Amino acid sequence: QPFADKDPVMHVRRVISCFRGPRFLRHRIYLSMATLLLGAWFSQACVSHVSAQETASEASAVQTLAEHCLKCAVGISCKRDGYQSFFGTGAVITADGYIITSTTVVPPRAEEIEVSFQGFVNRPAKLIEANETLEATIIKVEADHLPFLPLAREIPRVGEPAYTLSNANNVLRLSGTASFSRGLISGIYDVQNIGGESLYAGQAIETTAAVNPGSDGGPIVNELGQLCGVISLNVSAARWQGIGVPTKVLLEQLSALKNSAVKATHDPLPGRAPPAELMTDLGRQ
Repeated sequence: QPFADKDPVMHVRRVISCFRGPRFLRHRIYLSMATLLLGAWFSQACVSHVSAQETASEASAVQTLAEHCLKCAVGISCKRDGYQSFFGTGAVITADGYIITSTTVVPPRAEEIEVSFQGFVNRPAKLIEANETLEATIIKVEADHLPFLPLAREIPRVGEPAYTLSNANNVLRLSGTASFSRGLISGIYDVQNIGGESLYAGQAIETTAAVNPGSDGGPIVNELGQLCGVISLNVSAARWQGIGVPTKVLLEQLSALKNSAVKATHDPLPGRAPPAELMTDLGRQ
């Protein structure tokens, strides 16, 4: 405002009084609020950007794991006594063609065993061992350099990610690839022998990942890309969730694995290193 009274001193006093008045105080409050809001928005934008990057990275890692596991999952069919037919899922556990499945898929005295690989590739297989007490079977196809899953030596922990692969409804014959499902390890507990085809009794791994008709014999895979359980037809009458026989139990009791006739590996898949807290826990054991 021009010096209406031609008095510079009075004008300076008026200007100073503006900075001391309630209007200036309101302006300072508004400016402070705007600064706080802008800071909060910027912080949230940074967090959202980092979260989006982490989510994309995690999704990419799961997709990579799925691609490998789907190459290792197989469909299996066989006959016994000339009239009984069986089918289900299995997993390749060595590069030279050893496959693990369930006795509900390949029972003792099974014949005409045929294995379906990803891409509509079929191979005959021979029976190596079938243990109905453990509900586990080892078969072998003649092949080299097959993708395979390493076997976990330890029981997974409740809450860890888990993945199932399945020849549900014979999808490998129909579409050329197994199904892949993601979930969690939802329980570790003992199950009883329920009779029928499933005779396993003992410690079991429960998962929320999908288990459907034809899934039996298929792998439960942990976050390290290791096969940690073989899907069973058994269930807990109290829970009715999909379960598997732990590979830890099979490594200790199934002859072909216990005696190293089948030379399975145990290291995590490349790029699937154990979390730091897990390594710390293992170091204490």
